[in-house]
Amino acid sequence: MKRINDLPLECLSSIAELLDLPDVMSLLATSKRWNLAIKSNEASVYRCLAGKHDSRMGFAPSSRLSEALRSWASPHARSITTWKQYCEAQVATEHRWRGKSTPACTLDVHGPAQTESVKNIRIDLEKSLIVTTETRDLDLSLHMAMEPITCLVVRCLLDPAGPILFSLNTPNPIQQLELSNGYVVCSHSEGFSIWRWAVDQQKDPAACAPTPHQAPDKPTDSIRGQLVSMGEIPRLSNSLFNSLFRFIYPTLCAVGLDCRSIHLWDVPSRSLVQTITTDLHRVKVVPADFTDTHVFIALDNVLVYSRQTGQLVFQLNQACLRRTHYRMIPPILTQHSSDSWFEKYTLSEYLESWEVVQGGHSLSSVLLGHEKMFGVHVSPSGRDFIATTRSGCIIRVEFTSPIPESNISDYSSPTRTNCRVSVTRVHPIRSVAYDGKRIAILGVSTRPVRTTS
Repeated sequence: MKRINDLPLECLSSIAELLDLPDVMSLLATSKRWNLAIKSNEASVYRCLAGKHDSRMGFAPSSRLSEALRSWASPHARSITTWKQYCEAQVATEHRWRGKSTPACTLDVHGPAQTESVKNIRIDLEKSLIVTTETRDLDLSLHMAMEPITCLVVRCLLDPAGPILFSLNTPNPIQQLELSNGYVVCSHSEGFSIWRWAVDQQKDPAACAPTPHQAPDKPTDSIRGQLVSMGEIPRLSNSLFNSLFRFIYPTLCAVGLDCRSIHLWDVPSRSLVQTITTDLHRVKVVPADFTDTHVFIALDNVLVYSRQTGQLVFQLNQACLRRTHYRMIPPILTQHSSDSWFEKYTLSEYLESWEVVQGGHSLSSVLLGHEKMFGVHVSPSGRDFIATTRSGCIIRVEFTSPIPESNISDYSSPTRTNCRVSVTRVHPIRSVAYDGKRIAILGVSTRPVRTTS
């Protein structure tokens, strides 16, 4: 009787295409004939393995390597030329996500204290670097006490458990950190600290004015991951900044703590380029976002100001929502598995929310009560934005005609011709990101991270 190993190599390789990666790896390690069969048709076998992995992750399998690589933002993907390398990258990436590439426990009695907590995380995909702000305990031997300090830390994205590339103990606790086009901006009680990747500063020098406390704790010979201090933006006289700000190179936007003004700076030159007076007076932390033409702030309601005229040109409030015909569309779970850290939801009717109106009333409108907006996020196109409430309500506003630069009356009564509103509700929200196509939500639930699209 013939055994399966006696089959022609073509048959064995066809069988291998139907197997999962662990089975293929076992055959490669234990059978010379299977090893020969798989390697003789390596491209096809690994293409099938890659397709199975992508399907489990919720992506459509690709028949061509170039198509599969389009969904990868990591610069490491540029060096991938074979399906085998693509599979290796898939496995390595998944292991890093699940923490399997690091030891379960580390103990270094002679090293610095372990990090207590990480507050801010930003990733530079182009340079494969992670920038974090971390709280550690500093041993004060003279006082026999441990004092928490805030550190600015840079690690390699491809080897996050490896050596720290850059570390700096900051005199003032960092409240928020943002990264854009090689510049790092940190907010603290005295203003904003500006940093830049040393490799970028070396290639394209820019004027800098570092302060004495902006020197790294452990300078290294390698320039990779090193940050160069470009200086600081001090708080304006008699004005405190919000701890929340928005940085999209080259502009930094922050609202004054008294909410009376919005300030915009040019980060490379650290110069104030515009101040918009709001005629508001509230002591409150206010999130903001902006485009080239408008500034959006969330102060209970969403207020939109023109950067050209400085005037209030749109506001999303309860009166606006009552005049606007919308309906609440619940998200539909489309991807959920025990081995995934993410849940994916689809809002199939989210963008088609207008209804037939009879007698001036929507057929199934849902009032939001007295919920207040606590976040606003503008799409890259600037044609739409989302506003969020802490209880989990997400309101999307799409402008179907250009936002005016003045005369708010044009938008005081939104109609189908100039503005459309869609609403959904998820779980209580901690933070949100929006790229114009997908809404990523971090909230309070059994699975802390969900993705809505």
